[in-house]
This record gives sequence, structure tokens and C-alpha cells, in this order.
Amino acid sequence: MLKFFLIGWACVYSGTQTNCVRMGSEVIHNSLESCQQYYEIILEDVSKVENVEMDLTCVSSGLVEDYILTP
Repeated sequence: MLKFFLIGWACVYSGTQTNCVRMGSEVIHNSLESCQQYYEIILEDVSKVENVEMDLTCVSSGLVEDYILTP
């Protein structure tokens, strides 16, 4: 069974400076729909914070494994 994770980045803007970090959720989802619903909840919370931008994508665990295991 495929599992899904949220991965992507988040940026904080301060004046003329921007600091971005890569992010990955610790929560494992059993379906793409569940993952996307979780992302919507996160976006709702983050939208309340000024000067923060986040872009995450739901990816299957198989893709993460391929990326990690590829030399």
C-alpha cells in the first residue's frame, strides 16, 4: 500500500531578507486525499502568520525512497 508524505519548503521574509528551509512532514498518510486535506489545514494555520510562505506537495513513499536511494 502506498503511503504519502508532505515535502517542500517554507520561507520567512524579513525586510529585504528571505530565509527558506526544506521541509518534510512526520505524518504518514494512507491516501493522497488525506495528505491533501492535512496540507489544507496547515496552510490555513500558516496563512495567519505574516511574512511566511509555504509550498508543500504530497508525494508517495515510493518516490521518496527512489530519491534517497539514488546515488
